[in-house]
Amino acid sequence: ALVFDGYAGSGTTAEAVLVTNAWSNQKHQFLLAQISEPVNPKSEEGKAGFKTVEQITIKRIRNVIKKLGDTAGFQIFD
Repeated sequence: ALVFDGYAGSGTTAEAVLVTNAWSNQKHQFLLAQISEPVNPKSEEGKAGFKTVEQITIKRIRNVIKKLGDTAGFQIFD
């Protein structure tokens, strides 16, 4: 299955697919789209150094992949 999320936000859809794959031994894929939306510098994320929502999305996905030990390919297209 291929799951598409046209507004990726913080990457919860990607995390759900990765976690589901881990416990069900499936190979579902995801495709996310996220515009370069600025982060409020006064927000928790802004104070953590994130400039755009897409940076948050990418960081979350990489953290989940690392935690799960997932060796599947992860690519970012600008």
